[in-house]
Amino acid sequence: MPEPKIIPEEVLLARLEKSEQMRDLCIQIWRENPVLARQAGERVRQLMMDMPRPQSLKLEG
Repeated sequence: MPEPKIIPEEVLLARLEKSEQMRDLCIQIWRENPVLARQAGERVRQLMMDMPRPQSLKLEG
């Protein structure tokens, strides 16, 4: 079994930011097309609920 790779913090933060951008895009699409959102089901409804977002993606430690 290969050794696990360590992801550098900069890469991790960039990936988290990209993930948030993709989430925001999907939510925007679903808000503009409620029929599509209903077809996607309960999980989409949960994602579209107003959830607090972190002020910063900086990791502490």
